[in-house]
Amino acid sequence: MTGSSTARDRSRKVVFSDSMLMNRVTREAQVAAESFDALSVEAVGHLEEMYTRAAGLVCLGFGDVNLSDDELRHVCAIVLTNALKSLTGSFALLRTGWRLQPYQCLRNGMEAISVVLHLLQTPADLVKIKAGELESQKTIRAAKNAIPPIGKLYGSLSQEFVHIGKPFLHVQQGNIYSASEWEMWQCLAGIAGFAHMV
Repeated sequence: MTGSSTARDRSRKVVFSDSMLMNRVTREAQVAAESFDALSVEAVGHLEEMYTRAAGLVCLGFGDVNLSDDELRHVCAIVLTNALKSLTGSFALLRTGWRLQPYQCLRNGMEAISVVLHLLQTPADLVKIKAGELESQKTIRAAKNAIPPIGKLYGSLSQEFVHIGKPFLHVQQGNIYSASEWEMWQCLAGIAGFAHMV
């Protein structure tokens, strides 16, 4: 599909194609990833160490509960595995040029951690989560008790990124990252902080 826009500037032409979505998630994402990789080698190296430790602990824990009949810990291990995937998704989005969307994955992962902490403190709610009746957003109190800063961060991510907050009032920057772009460094720091919590 090809079209043109000539509202005020008759010489201006905008071209649309039938593959804009795939271009964004392949070709343009690759360009963004290359600029990200060139700038963030050291920071990503530190993040890799934290991620590897977290993934190792989650995998070891998952292996242990699979050898037992502890249903509560088995459910917790599954939820933590998915929290780790939320971290991975957040990093993948940031690396490929998305500035706002990674925070939604981080908030999702934080909620998963709060569910695990809640279940460990209130094992009777295992029945609720298995029935799909546990209101996961209400479990954040358990996370705040165990990791006090998580409450403020969770609230901020909810208000600004999951709900439409101030960051959504600005057009996201282009796909290519620059060393001075604070959005990239801020989000990378958030991902590292979450990796530390896992």
